[in-house]
Amino acid sequence: MLDSGINSRGTLDVSHTCVKGSTEFANYPTPNITAQESLRKNEAMRTGTPREPRAVTSSLNSIHISPRTPRTPRATMGEDEDEETEMSLLNEEERIQSARTFHDGHSTDEVDGDLSKRPISAKDKRGMIFFKEYQLKWGVPHLTLSGYLRFWSVICFIVTLWLIFFKKEDKEPATDSDMSIKAVYKTIWQICQLKHIQLLIVVHLFAKIGFAANDAATGLKLVEKGFRREDLALVVLIDFPFQIMGGWLAAKWSRGDKPLRPWIYAFWPRLFFALVATLIVLWFPNPPISMSFFVLLVLHTILSSFASTVQFVGISAFHTRVSDPLIGGTYMTLLNTFTNMGGTWPKWFVLKGIDIFSVATCKVPQVEIDVKATECVSDHGKAACKGIGGTCVEETDGYYMVSAICLLFGVIFLVAFIIPTARKLQKLPISVWRVKMQ
Repeated sequence: MLDSGINSRGTLDVSHTCVKGSTEFANYPTPNITAQESLRKNEAMRTGTPREPRAVTSSLNSIHISPRTPRTPRATMGEDEDEETEMSLLNEEERIQSARTFHDGHSTDEVDGDLSKRPISAKDKRGMIFFKEYQLKWGVPHLTLSGYLRFWSVICFIVTLWLIFFKKEDKEPATDSDMSIKAVYKTIWQICQLKHIQLLIVVHLFAKIGFAANDAATGLKLVEKGFRREDLALVVLIDFPFQIMGGWLAAKWSRGDKPLRPWIYAFWPRLFFALVATLIVLWFPNPPISMSFFVLLVLHTILSSFASTVQFVGISAFHTRVSDPLIGGTYMTLLNTFTNMGGTWPKWFVLKGIDIFSVATCKVPQVEIDVKATECVSDHGKAACKGIGGTCVEETDGYYMVSAICLLFGVIFLVAFIIPTARKLQKLPISVWRVKMQ
């Protein structure tokens, strides 16, 4: 506490009382402050003129007041500084893991190098702090991908060892249906020699080419256009209940004397939705996308997946119907193998075709040179262009050309071969699908 007054010499006497603990220091004289300075100070306070900053140093005997350089004002602690303080709750390993989790959707071109050096936004910091507080409150350990895989690997080994050493199978008497491995492969060869099986294999190997571009590349193109992986995963999650419903309806429709009818009918919506997917990629807006466009993507995914589920369950029901009961598992496995192969082998050609038909230019702004590079669409080409300080600019996207070729082939093959052959196969009696056991 300071007490002051103007004495007869025209100076200002200042005394103060300092209380620290239980010790009191009082009435210590200070150096003289002229009355002119005191009046100037009071005038500045009345008019609102900023006071000249002064440094104050004190001792037990005096207080020295002198002008000093204004100190840079410290910003009021806000949300960012609070978050920086709370970030101390996370150790280095957890920070790296959190950065890896929250930056999966971020472009790798923006931040390269160690994950621990990546900048973390305020939103991500709040998320990491929330998870840390949740773990501390409920005692839940931090689940990592490596820990998850390690846990289930150990469980699989334990179950396998338990089945080997502790679970005993009941011995059954040998029957005529028991076959050796050689006999099983011989039976498979006999199945493949049946004429109607060969027709069915040809149908399976080429039936999915019409929507191969949609299945192989549409999801990748959406992510490339700016559709976040989190939103794509959400769309798949919403679609899951509708897949169950589609399987139930397909099994119901496959009964009767025309088991392949739902499988044939589902071709047309699948081809149509493949065309719609191509148009969605073509007209994809700049991110962030609107809610209406996201709803459109959800509806398209649900309807396309529904048609795919109807086809899968329908053809599987037909395989179950025509399989020989004596070797039912082997028979159905063989037919399903060709079905899966028909959806797998075109994907390589689709992705390769997209690279072939794509045309890109590597622009180097420093030297004002445009380098024609069709390889600029691949990771290797993009890395090479980036290495010389350029940027890949895509002039022609081969996805649209490959999608058009697949759709055209799918429609022609469906009308000219699949529909007539499927109607012929479903009219055959069950006896012709049997093989003679030797």
